[in-house]
Amino acid sequence: MNRGRRLAGVGLGWSMLFSAAVGAASLQDASAQRLIVKFRSADVSVAATPAESSGALHRVATTQGVQPRLLRKMASGAHVLQVETPQSEVAMDAIIAQLESDPDVEYAEPDLLMVPANDEYYQYQWYLYDPVAGINADSAWQYSAGSGAVVAILDSGILPHEDLQQNIVAGYDFVSNVFVANDGDGRDSDATDPGDGVLADECSEGNPETDRESTWHGTHVAGIVAASANNGVGIHGIAYQAKIQSLRVLGRCGGYTSDIVDAMMWAAGYSVDDVPFNSTPADVINLSLTSSVPSGCNRTYSDAIASVQQAGVSVVVAAGNGYGDADDYTPGNCPGAYTVAATDSSGNKAVYSNAGTVVDASAPGGSLRFLGDNNGIWSSISDGDYSPGNDIYDPKQGTSMAAPMVSGVMAILKGAKPDASVEEISQAIKQTLRPLQESCVGCGGGIVDAEAAVKRLLGITVVDNDADLRVELLGTNGKYVEDSTNPGQGTIGFQVVLTNLGPALANSIELSLFLPAEVDLVSVESVSDLVCSETQMSCSIASLNVDESITLDVLVSTQQKNKMDFSASAYGVESDPDASNNVVLAKFGGALGLEILFLLVLLQRTVLRRSWGIQFRSR
Repeated sequence: MNRGRRLAGVGLGWSMLFSAAVGAASLQDASAQRLIVKFRSADVSVAATPAESSGALHRVATTQGVQPRLLRKMASGAHVLQVETPQSEVAMDAIIAQLESDPDVEYAEPDLLMVPANDEYYQYQWYLYDPVAGINADSAWQYSAGSGAVVAILDSGILPHEDLQQNIVAGYDFVSNVFVANDGDGRDSDATDPGDGVLADECSEGNPETDRESTWHGTHVAGIVAASANNGVGIHGIAYQAKIQSLRVLGRCGGYTSDIVDAMMWAAGYSVDDVPFNSTPADVINLSLTSSVPSGCNRTYSDAIASVQQAGVSVVVAAGNGYGDADDYTPGNCPGAYTVAATDSSGNKAVYSNAGTVVDASAPGGSLRFLGDNNGIWSSISDGDYSPGNDIYDPKQGTSMAAPMVSGVMAILKGAKPDASVEEISQAIKQTLRPLQESCVGCGGGIVDAEAAVKRLLGITVVDNDADLRVELLGTNGKYVEDSTNPGQGTIGFQVVLTNLGPALANSIELSLFLPAEVDLVSVESVSDLVCSETQMSCSIASLNVDESITLDVLVSTQQKNKMDFSASAYGVESDPDASNNVVLAKFGGALGLEILFLLVLLQRTVLRRSWGIQFRSR
């Protein structure tokens, strides 16, 4: 094995990484130098230079004074062309114009750099991406955006909002009381929200005390879960590729448990008398509702949740906004309900949110201080006072907003692993909750983290905390020792010590050793649990406990008696609070025998099972 080439490769790797970073910073500028050109003849060699080409490229190179280069042929038959030196907009226009007029060219146009459409209110959606108070939804989208999952929104109904239409599947109106329904009849197949606004005293004496306009609550909740993304309008839903199913259970003055439970059962695929079969059963049921007065979990909700879960459907419930004990409000206090408290834009418990032992997790619910406050949860809504009006967006706050955050995350997980059970999804979220900024009793295990949860479900290593890896070199002699039986040939011995200083377990570590070109590996010995590759000069370490060390005794052979440089690189799965001690630079050989080593900790996607002893195997 040529370790000189390996050493050069390390330098090249750093150079390539640096170039990539610089390239990313200037990508917009670079894109102005690329063209798509369709030649009339298919016989165009990508290897040809402009000088070698007797056609259009040669002519544009001569006339415009540029050096165009063909990068590749596209599936359409057109070619991607790169102008090697930066050009002004006017110059590029001239190049395109000449190519367009060339008899050998069918068409020429810029190879435009595309970016995701920027939905107008995405900038206000701190809860998607804020590193302290958000749920890391945008990072989770690389694994799943909920495709294939269905979330049932049991609420006031959903409007045909422009940001929701693409993701709505057929639902049902379960409101049986005509007055509550406010649409002229009882149950029917139209789950559109007609409005839940009421006049003073219309629900009961003193309730409400003043006229109350329609809330469009279900539309707002639905947008949080699965509003379309990158369509140039509105917001990004958390699971923007999931489907939302509107099951209308709330109307004027609220909704009855009997209607809500019927809707829960129907959503899970059970039959309900006089209601057509649900052809798109849900994976998640969102209940952004709670009892108006303290109540223990009743048998009706308890049995319904158990049946729904038996059908493989998760039930997410808002903890309530009474500044009180969530344990006192149903259905969030029922067994099997995944109950959600609300946090604010600082990552702390929202002042209005209920909390308690029944709370499973917290999620952003917002905290409004003034009209249109960006610290609220922005979503789809209508500007109609009592009946539907125009599609708009507005912020709200509450555990009603926090619950669909979790429902959206569950849809992401279901999209990533369609056969995942209710328990698997629940555990993946529970095991990756992020602590609130300030301690909160009764806020569950912390704030939901969508990226960490989906990675946990998929078996990808999830960072639980920092793990400070340290490399030390302890020479057994570190000097060149001549072989008495083979004059001119000698050995150098040294130790590599890897320690995890904590505070968390270090997972999926790969340690790689790089040696000078004049050196050959004789042996690596360790009592630790390593599996090593001679060709890659690397050893995989499944995990390393806090304050645990692994020692490698390394022996190399060489004819070079002078000191030589040994080198490698270092990166880790866990966040390393002190990366400076991952790299050691020194020399081995010569009279002093100083050691040198780098540690390379490479990202591994799975935690390897430990095996005692060490062996080399070719890759």
